[in-house]
Amino acid sequence: AARVEVLGNIKYDSVDTAPLTPDSIAEARGMLGLPAQAKVLIGGSTHPGEEGALLAAYRPLCEKIRDLRLVLVPRYPHRLEAVGKEIVSYGLSCVRRSKLKDLGVGAFEGISEANRARALVLVDTMGELGRLYRAADVAFVGGSLIRHGGQNPMEPAGMGLPVIYGPHMHNFEEPVQILRDAQGSIMLEDAGALAGALEKLLTNPEDAKAMGARARAALLKRQGATAKCVAYLK
Repeated sequence: AARVEVLGNIKYDSVDTAPLTPDSIAEARGMLGLPAQAKVLIGGSTHPGEEGALLAAYRPLCEKIRDLRLVLVPRYPHRLEAVGKEIVSYGLSCVRRSKLKDLGVGAFEGISEANRARALVLVDTMGELGRLYRAADVAFVGGSLIRHGGQNPMEPAGMGLPVIYGPHMHNFEEPVQILRDAQGSIMLEDAGALAGALEKLLTNPEDAKAMGARARAALLKRQGATAKCVAYLK
């Protein structure tokens, strides 16, 4: 036992913990065609059933929260058509990220003026979620309202965003425990609790920012293991 030295977990060193800046936020919102004053909710790496839960919460929240916008990022590209149809079934419109890349905010001109204010962005590109999270006020991490085991909550938490996820996060038990101990995230009991948790964070921006700051600080404390390993090997 005396010859064993535990240096930490190097996976935390891959988390981007650079603080958000006005420029990085503006850049991400520009990628999504969203105005500076919008309240932005991003559903990251969502799975079947989770888009519906977010859409069901989003419609009534739009009536309560001015300039609220929802961005959906399905985990698997082959589901995009189904998600698009589900958005329409809720009486909502959407613009795809690929169209925004080509047309910018002009992509929204195909949507009626009455529906434009609450139109969603459906992300159909790959490898951009990490950058797009910078546009968010609140992040929902998918794969967690179903028994998939969750997706990575550290990505948005490292940016200082308040993070919400469902009860099925067994693939990320240690990060979830770190975030919960720091009071830096919200774990829902089920999809029925989603709307209330979102409203709480979106209508109390100072509390939401404080939650995100606690999450980021907790992850910062666990970084540095890679440098320790390199120094040890040298």
